[in-house]
Amino acid sequence: MDSKQGSPVQILSAQHSTSEASVGPVKTKLNTSAPRRMKVKPTSIVFTLMLAAMAALPPLSIDIYLSALSVIGKSLGSTATAAGYTVSVFLLSTALSQLVFGPLSDRYGRRPIGMFGSTLFTIGALGCTLAHSMPTMLLSRLLQGVGAGSVLVLAFAIVRDSFSGPEAAVRYSYVNATMCFVPAVAPVVGSLLFKVAGWRPIFGVCAVVGALLTAVFAFWFEESLAEENRTRFSPVALARNYFRVITHRTAFGYILLSAMAFGAMLVYVTGSSFVFVDLIGMKRTNYASMLFVTSFAMVFGSFSSGALNKRGVSYKKILTASLSLTVTATVILLALSFTPLFAVATAMPLIFMTTFSVGSIAPNAAHGVLTPMPDIAGTASALLGSMRMLTGALSSACVSFAASLVKPSPVPMASVMVLFNSLALISYVTMIVMAPKQSSGDLKAPVRSGEKLGDSTPSEECATAK
Repeated sequence: MDSKQGSPVQILSAQHSTSEASVGPVKTKLNTSAPRRMKVKPTSIVFTLMLAAMAALPPLSIDIYLSALSVIGKSLGSTATAAGYTVSVFLLSTALSQLVFGPLSDRYGRRPIGMFGSTLFTIGALGCTLAHSMPTMLLSRLLQGVGAGSVLVLAFAIVRDSFSGPEAAVRYSYVNATMCFVPAVAPVVGSLLFKVAGWRPIFGVCAVVGALLTAVFAFWFEESLAEENRTRFSPVALARNYFRVITHRTAFGYILLSAMAFGAMLVYVTGSSFVFVDLIGMKRTNYASMLFVTSFAMVFGSFSSGALNKRGVSYKKILTASLSLTVTATVILLALSFTPLFAVATAMPLIFMTTFSVGSIAPNAAHGVLTPMPDIAGTASALLGSMRMLTGALSSACVSFAASLVKPSPVPMASVMVLFNSLALISYVTMIVMAPKQSSGDLKAPVRSGEKLGDSTPSEECATAK
């Protein structure tokens, strides 16, 4: 293309409409492959709040009702133990649903999946509000979890559709900050609602949030996924696209990194009550304040990462610093756990460093996963989200198992935190830092709508690699 022809706007438009043309790089924060302009502008605060609400559904749906869990069991003619299964059912359905609805959004677009998921979440929340038996409650939580998972997976995919470069990393930071902030606020809101009106209005709040998201998808959000990036949805195409993500060394390395760091944080969440309340004798009100502070640390880490991204700091540099900080902090925590020096005053700063690091690791790892996968962002986001949740469940089980093997002490919690942070560091070094530069031949083009397996041409392979 002759650089003297047309205005800059015309040149940018030509770049969007002519995919085969050879054009020079155009500096823009927005991804110009989006099929048409959104009614809610991607750069607006409303758009950011929409992404935040999508990311907030899973943590909101868990943390807002935990204080009423035992009462819910009794109210439904069951036990507190049975009521605990409402958390397990929700987590499992949220994790697995992402693996299905992520690829579906790559085929049919983000908007229809978002409308379906938020509607299903609303129906599930209403079912919980009206439930009068434990089976009904469990079924409603299943529906709520499927809806939450299908919406959560879209948040990162929509960012990848709409932004590129450092601006994408900034948006990932905002989404992750919401996922960290909600667990700090939701228990307070849920406790107040429970004291004032009982446990049923708690799920009513979830239904309202779901209904508002449904309205946003229906009336304000236009499709963000370009037609040329649509993929087939079939067992063969699904397997191929997941295989593509898993065999992409750096992308899967970022998934493992994020999952292991998240697992280390879940070890703290699972084991901290026993260590600080039962073992050290911390008051429960003070323990709740400690959880709020560590949740704030994750929010602070996410926003700090976004600020550094805006200043042009490489996301790899942020990951290197964050991993170094969290591994160092947990190793010192483990050393302290063998001595009488382990106390709230000595442990809290180290835990703050760890949760701060998790807040900065998650958005940058998501950026690393989705950057080479623009055409199957939903699939890549699904694998990222599911791996994080499943690893969190595994790490929680590990710390519980480790604690059962030894006499009561902080050692099991600290040692399992070191284990998962070390696995995160190993994943980063071996699969990302030491990885050879990715060549175009390493990236397989996805199966597109109306295309048979093996139909992609060498030029399409190279375009995908770029």
